[in-house]
Order: sequence, then structure tokens, then C-alpha cells
Amino acid sequence: MVKRLLDFSGIGSDRLCLRWVSAAEGKLFAEYVTQFTEVTRTLGPFDPLLYEMELEAVETALTSRRLRWLMGIELSLARKGNVFGESLPEERYWERLQQATQEEYQRALVSAAIKREPLSVREIAFLTGLPVYTVSIHLGELERHHEVEIQSYQGTTPKFLRKVHESLERSTRDTRGSHPEESGPQAMQRALEAGMESFREEHRGRAN
Repeated sequence: MVKRLLDFSGIGSDRLCLRWVSAAEGKLFAEYVTQFTEVTRTLGPFDPLLYEMELEAVETALTSRRLRWLMGIELSLARKGNVFGESLPEERYWERLQQATQEEYQRALVSAAIKREPLSVREIAFLTGLPVYTVSIHLGELERHHEVEIQSYQGTTPKFLRKVHESLERSTRDTRGSHPEESGPQAMQRALEAGMESFREEHRGRAN
């Protein structure tokens, strides 16, 4: 799944290598490292700043409830079958998983595109490389889940912006005030920690 997402993002699945090697297979491990080193040398340097939006979309898609559910239910769907003895052919399961992976990535990419500034459907399509129709579908789904909103209008054209939960935004703002050098995952982690600490303090106050 990760390799598919890397291909969807334009980063390329060749930049990921996964091999199972035991502690006793040192020579084999060295061979794998040498091979992957040659692959990455051929691909050239990778600048994550150039793929910031795509990397965020990959991470969001990987943690989506839909994909986690599909991966977790593979054994039941394709092998064991349900309580009625019905099972989904393995080939069809993987087709559906690939389709769901692409849809979740595209939706996450649209969301990432309107993270910092409101954009119209055509502007999102231009920025992400997705068709206008595809962007419209995913915006509708994001709106249905209250994840985006119409921030403003340019004439009669609506501009969309991703919603940020007020509590998380406040925590992020508060923690960045004391740690302005942090951004991205670090700031998010600190915001979550601050939110949990606030919850614990409130709970202790109620207990007293």
C-alpha cells in the first residue's frame, strides 16, 4: 500500500525498500543495502520540501479509517469468508483496496492543498494535478464530514479552506508561542501533549 501511495504521489515506489532479514544473515543484509544504495544513487537526491503536500497526503491516507479497516479485514473478506460462508475473490479484494487507496490519497491531497489558503476548485485542480471533476467530488465528501468550508468568494466562485478544530488550533498556537522553531509533526505532537495535559488537569480539578 505504501508503495502504491508513493507512486500516486509522484515520489515513486523505488524510494522504498522492505526486506526481511534475520540477525544471522549479515551478508544478505549488506547485499540489500548495497543494492538499494545503487537504486537511490540512480534516482538522485530527494528534497522533501518539494513534496510537502504529497507527503502529507500519503501520511493522511495511510492513517485513514477506511484503509485501516480494509487492511484489517483482508483475512475475513478474502480467505475465511463472512458468517454466511461468503468470501470475496482475492483479486477483487486487491482491486477494491487499490481503488480505495487512490481515492483516499486524492482526498487527502485536496485537503492538504487548502491547508494554508482558500482556493477555488480550478486552483486546487491546477495545484494537485487532479481533474476538476475529481476535485469537486472529494470536496463534496470533505464538506460532508465537516472537514472543509467555503471561506470566501471571488465573484461567484467559492474558495475552500480546510477546517481546523478549535481546540487543536488553540493548542498548536499556544505551544508554537513557546517553541516557534517547531513545525509540522513536532508542533502537532506538542499540541496533542498540551491538550492531554489540559484534560488531565481538568479531570483532577473535578475529582477534587
